[in-house]
Amino acid sequence: MSLSTFSTTQQGMILNALFESTSFYLVPVLLLESFIMGVLCASVPFVSYLLWVKSRSFPRAPFISMLWIALAGVVTHWTFSLRLLVMTLNGRSLGISLSLSDLSPQVSESGGANVHVAETTYFTYISYARAWTYILPLVTETTLFGFSSFCFGIVAYTRFRKTDSGSQRRSWIPLLIPGLASLIYVSSLAHWVIFLWCFTVYNPGLTENLNGVVGGLYRYETALVVLLSMNALLSDSIVLWRMCVVWDRTLNFLVIPQYSRNFEEPSHLLPTENLKDSEIIDTFGGTYVGLASAFVSLASNLCATILVGTKFWLHRRRVTKYFHHDRHRTLAERVMELLVDSGVMYTAIWLLYCISFYRPITTQEPIPLGHFVNAETVTTASHLDAAMAQITVLSISTENRAFYYCPWLLT
Repeated sequence: MSLSTFSTTQQGMILNALFESTSFYLVPVLLLESFIMGVLCASVPFVSYLLWVKSRSFPRAPFISMLWIALAGVVTHWTFSLRLLVMTLNGRSLGISLSLSDLSPQVSESGGANVHVAETTYFTYISYARAWTYILPLVTETTLFGFSSFCFGIVAYTRFRKTDSGSQRRSWIPLLIPGLASLIYVSSLAHWVIFLWCFTVYNPGLTENLNGVVGGLYRYETALVVLLSMNALLSDSIVLWRMCVVWDRTLNFLVIPQYSRNFEEPSHLLPTENLKDSEIIDTFGGTYVGLASAFVSLASNLCATILVGTKFWLHRRRVTKYFHHDRHRTLAERVMELLVDSGVMYTAIWLLYCISFYRPITTQEPIPLGHFVNAETVTTASHLDAAMAQITVLSISTENRAFYYCPWLLT
């Protein structure tokens, strides 16, 4: 029997039961797989490099090939798992095409005892629609969380190993960047935990007293905004400090305006709204003050990257002119090139983030909406809201690596 022969309310009940099963079984496995894939995406290139450069006593190609084949297999399986989740949410796995606008009239048209059933089905369906808007950005953040966790672990290991070896001076200055990196990582971990909690709270299959819990969700969304703002502030401050260090601290005055962001309130608490914002949780794009903060961050990263790139070009030109050193790069050149590359990538991400506040770029409907076009949709801004907390960890890990190779930058 085709499921399309059932009434709309019955189809909604079937989908709600499917969503509950998905919440218990498919979602945890997908999140775990996303974390593992993020770790592998970071570790496989790193281990391959170590095998290729450090190990010469055995054939390296077979081991490296096995690593990349394993990574390709994990990515392929993760892709199919994500596709299965999307097909489950929109009903295609059961051949049901049911939108919110199809289910809404059934509440008013049902009579007698069917009214309660129709209402329960409709509001449960709405709750799942809200919960599923969190799951896709959560998958994105979980993948990046695995990637950033491996990078942070490598940086922390090399730092502590160098400290234990006694080669580091006994001073608090060399520990400043690792300390900030640890703070940003802990903040990103808290951001991921709270985002996962928000998905759990909105999910009727995982929360018994849904109405009692959702009422207090505002403080968790506020915490997400505060954690993201703190990570962005610390990361941008280190970027500007890096620029000043590379220029021999002659540009310290440029760092001062950045700290004015400390006094900005979370953007969704301010009255002036940006009506074009499509975020699930209002962060930088929710108000014009938040937008100004995002564009200040973009400008600071752009200026810092340009100035570090200019310093690298001048240094390279000077070395080539006076020492005819045009084939092999010095350690300082490699470090500055690393800082420029990471700065360009980080600036490009901030540019995409700022554009997404005005244009959705990509739009996904976890559950078909029908006529409710402004309801639960997932855009690029929603993915970046979840991802930026982890991207700041990757940025600070690059800074930490640079200062590890060139500790004289901190003196």
